[in-house]
Amino acid sequence: MRDSTFALFLSNTLPLEGRCVAPYCDIEGNVTVAIGKEVSTLGEFRLYPWLCGGSSLQASHVEIDSAWMVLKAVSPDVYKTHRGGDPFWQSLTPLRLSDSAVDTITHNMACADEKGLMGLFPDWELWPDEAQAGTLMLAWACGVDEIARGYPKFQAACRAYEWKTAADESALANPENSPHEYDNRNETTKALFLKAAGEADTIPGTSS
Repeated sequence: MRDSTFALFLSNTLPLEGRCVAPYCDIEGNVTVAIGKEVSTLGEFRLYPWLCGGSSLQASHVEIDSAWMVLKAVSPDVYKTHRGGDPFWQSLTPLRLSDSAVDTITHNMACADEKGLMGLFPDWELWPDEAQAGTLMLAWACGVDEIARGYPKFQAACRAYEWKTAADESALANPENSPHEYDNRNETTKALFLKAAGEADTIPGTSS
């Protein structure tokens, strides 16, 4: 992945997701780390470089396993109220990731998504940074497989380098439980494609 693409992706994703140094539960109750990385098993959870509290000391297996059990016991009324980055999650467990660890996890996830996108778009490496970052943001939210299945007009626009059309076709469907959050993400993603098309000034708050 080009450094410039990842920097653009990260700078646009952080205001939406936050750099979460404490583990949390997403709105569906999935244990999540860093910037939206879902963790399915305790074994995977143990693989992350957890620190204990605000120290540089590595968390013990007992502390990691205990935190996992606490997170798995969080009730829906709690995880639907407190989003990632909320101070509540830092009070729930002592586990922390360093900022650099969060960025490394995020970079690895973005690279994995990019590998899938390169299979979907063979000329991916010729795209401008803004188009790559916008597509990565869409994949981050819905997955590469969903782009392949559910976004035929978006795919066609990207293959034709029609970035303005891609901007119009990049929107996620707004769920009832978090419409404002998805509106913000859709606007950010659209702005990236419009910038790729040279028309970023059509989105309030952006510049060419």
